[in-house]
Amino acid sequence: MKYMGSIDSKYFPPLAVLFNGIVYMPVRIYEAAEKEIVVIISDIPIHPSASYDISKVLIDWMQAINANNIVSIAGIATTTGERPRFSEERLVQNCLKKLKIRLKYSR
Repeated sequence: MKYMGSIDSKYFPPLAVLFNGIVYMPVRIYEAAEKEIVVIISDIPIHPSASYDISKVLIDWMQAINANNIVSIAGIATTTGERPRFSEERLVQNCLKKLKIRLKYSR
C-alpha cells in the first residue's frame, strides 16, 4: 500500500512512531488504488474528547471521495505474544479476502 499522508490533532500526544529506523506519524493514511481501498492506521488510542471531531472530518472526507464502505476495527495491544483479536474479525477477514489482501502478523 502507498503512504498517502497522516492525520494530526491537538488532541494527540506529541509523539512519533519508529519502525525499521524510519519515523512515522502515529495516525497514517495508506491507499491501494488498484484495490480501491484506503486504510487509516492509528498507533495511539484516540481520546474520547477528540473522537467526534475526528470521525466527523473522516466521514466528510469519505463522502467527498465517494467511499462505498467503511470498516472500523478496534483492538487492544497484548504483551502475551498472542495474535491480536478484533470484535469485527470475521467481517474484516471476508472484506480482505474479497479484496485479495493478506495480512501478516509479526511478533
